[in-house]
Amino acid sequence: MVIRAVIFDLDGTLVETNVDFALVRDHLGIPQGVGILEHIAALPERDRVQAQAEVRRQELAGAHAAVSMPGAASLLAGLDAADVPYAVVTRNTREAALLSLEALGVQGVRLLAREDCTPKPDPKGPLLLATEWGTAPSEILFVGDFIWDLLTAEAAGMPSCLFAPPFQPRPELEARADHVVRELGEVLSLLNLT
Repeated sequence: MVIRAVIFDLDGTLVETNVDFALVRDHLGIPQGVGILEHIAALPERDRVQAQAEVRRQELAGAHAAVSMPGAASLLAGLDAADVPYAVVTRNTREAALLSLEALGVQGVRLLAREDCTPKPDPKGPLLLATEWGTAPSEILFVGDFIWDLLTAEAAGMPSCLFAPPFQPRPELEARADHVVRELGEVLSLLNLT
């Protein structure tokens, strides 16, 4: 496998924000199995605006409390040292994502938030990055911790890497992923950079 670039999910992968999505679902009456953003998009305009404001409040609260996942900063430093391009694709707002990225202590990360492209699992954002980088999708590793990330990678024709720390195994997702890492530093090994 030749990997020339990496796309990361943000929350739960590079940073932990502890946004209580179960509370958001409960407060907005969103059933399990239905995406929060997808549910909100289908609401009448007045309800949609209120629901978007609630999600934004929760995301910003989480972003203000964001902490770097163990190994995230050194992983990005390793990619920088090897001149491997990388970006973040998130379903969060740009405002919340930028606040969360501050927890990593890195600047200038290429970011696609939900205002920038159709949210995951739509592959448009990752495919836009592939075009920007002049890299075949099959040579871009998509790293994330949730089903949206795996579905996005599949739809974009990119190999997927599930971040599933030892304290949070996800056998149903692990079976679907092309690669599984327990620690973020293992991503460098997948790229033969260690």
